[in-house]
Amino acid sequence: PAEAFWPRPKVDSAIIKIIPNLPARTGKAAFFKVVKAGFSQPRKQLASNLAKKLELTKEKILSAFKKLGIPELSRAENLSIEQWVSLSISLHLPAQRK
Repeated sequence: PAEAFWPRPKVDSAIIKIIPNLPARTGKAAFFKVVKAGFSQPRKQLASNLAKKLELTKEKILSAFKKLGIPELSRAENLSIEQWVSLSISLHLPAQRK
């Protein structure tokens, strides 16, 4: 609270913690890996970013897009969170080694 400081500030502050609420079948690491790859170059087409960053064939990416109803020419900002979750599940990324 403001009373705990000298000089006393004219505002109060707070800290919030945001916890992603991903479905159980979605691996958190895989989800964030796909999203990070997708936004690595946000103005480029999503399929190209994913193919390059995830080291997958463009055919596999486009097949997943077709299955999920995502247009081939989509960009990262065009997908909803639900589409990102579905895409990360559909791409079947291997578990990361520690």
